[in-house]
Amino acid sequence: MAISDEQLMAYADGALTPEDAAEVERALAEDEALAEKVALFADSRSAVKRAFGTAPAVPEALVDKVRALAEADAARRAAPPASNVVDLAARRRSVPIWQLPAAAAAALVLGVGLGGALFQPRPGDPAEALAIAGLGDPGIVEALGTVASGER
Repeated sequence: MAISDEQLMAYADGALTPEDAAEVERALAEDEALAEKVALFADSRSAVKRAFGTAPAVPEALVDKVRALAEADAARRAAPPASNVVDLAARRRSVPIWQLPAAAAAALVLGVGLGGALFQPRPGDPAEALAIAGLGDPGIVEALGTVASGER
């Protein structure tokens, strides 16, 4: 079993139950890095004692709040995922890769076809004359040069 830093700090502070302290001591005998951490925590406790005389007491309300948060987090991690959650990664994997380009091509063809059908010039509309004759047509050039501005 892995020993957390919180357990090591509590061990260094002498705040573990005898059973938990025995478990930490077994882990310390096997892992030198854990022993170094405990020594570091014990040194920091000594520094606090030197600075403040004694280690400041932790308010019971704070201890209760931290325990409640830890329990809520543990419950959240242990709970099965909600049934209304959609796994988008799984959905993305279930769609064949060829469908996106095919859909884009179909949208393009549909857009061009509908655009051409909906925006055809009506008979007698000036846009129809421009669509038939190009601006380089000699008749258009002459008309543009001889008709007064604002006239048809």
